[in-house]
Amino acid sequence: MILNISAKSKHNIKAVPCGIDKDPKGTIIMKKFKDLDGLLAGSETAKIFFTSLPDYVQGAALRNGNSILTEEELHRFAEKTMHEFN
Repeated sequence: MILNISAKSKHNIKAVPCGIDKDPKGTIIMKKFKDLDGLLAGSETAKIFFTSLPDYVQGAALRNGNSILTEEELHRFAEKTMHEFN
């Protein structure tokens, strides 16, 4: 997994996966995008995952891009699509 590393201070370093944010209370939330194109442009881990998928799954995801807004939704969609074709 590729991580964004951000340092708050010299001794306090945290790693946050791309496509994941924290709300003001510090709760980890999956970052939502406008559509699949936005997700792939804004999340390196989603892009790497997407390009690793078989062509038929990528094509199905692109056709349904308006309903795939998070990396989690992309993973679920890919798993479902692969099970339907196997």
